[in-house]
Amino acid sequence: MRAGFQDRRSRVKRLKARLWQDQGGNATVEFALVAPILLAVALAVLQLALALHVRATLTSAAAEGARAAALAGSDLAAGERRARAILQENIAAGVVRDITVQREWHGGALVIS
Repeated sequence: MRAGFQDRRSRVKRLKARLWQDQGGNATVEFALVAPILLAVALAVLQLALALHVRATLTSAAAEGARAAALAGSDLAAGERRARAILQENIAAGVVRDITVQREWHGGALVIS
């Protein structure tokens, strides 16, 4: 009876060792666990890049509009038109709803915002 128990124990040990060494399917399981995280990170990076692009384009359009409005003989409407044209060329419709242009004097200097 003791020999049969030892034989069974040795078979269980061999089976456990073989199962622990078997790596089949691990890559699939690891990919299934890591893929959603990688996808979320990639989408977050894309969203950040889009937000930075929109911010840079808005800043550039505001500067160009202010330059156009500050030219001698120009009016505020020219600056607004220039800013609107830049935004329509570079940003999808509906992102920018309203543009306001103001001309102010600060310390003897003309400031267009």
